[in-house]
Amino acid sequence: YKLLVRSVVLWNRWRRKFPRIKIILNRADLSGKNLRYANLNRAQLRGANFHKSDLTGASFRLADCDNANFRQTNLTKSRFDGAQVSRVDFSGSTLHLVNFTSCNLSKSRFNSCNLTYAKFNRAYLLDTSFEDAILHRADFSRSIGYRN
Repeated sequence: YKLLVRSVVLWNRWRRKFPRIKIILNRADLSGKNLRYANLNRAQLRGANFHKSDLTGASFRLADCDNANFRQTNLTKSRFDGAQVSRVDFSGSTLHLVNFTSCNLSKSRFNSCNLTYAKFNRAYLLDTSFEDAILHRADFSRSIGYRN
């Protein structure tokens, strides 16, 4: 945790060196942090707080982000492929070009988000809210539960 907050470059280098170490950051307070391009693949992030953080280009592939707080966060070009992302609040966030392919996004909130060019291919979207979201060119192909 301390290494991630101190330097994303060093964190990513450490993750490449020790890819099998299980990352457990459940309920971590990472609000307001600059975590651009952080490698959080396969991390356990249940209930983590990323409120108002910069996560541009961050990777959350196959991560467990259930109940996390991503309100008012910049996630431009981030990747969540195959992640567990249910009951997550993304309200007010920038999610331009984000990849949510094959994610479970049930009961998550994308209210007032910019989801321009976001990919929701094969995503599970039961009870997911997109109230007042910008969905220009968002791709919902083969997703389950999306209602336009």
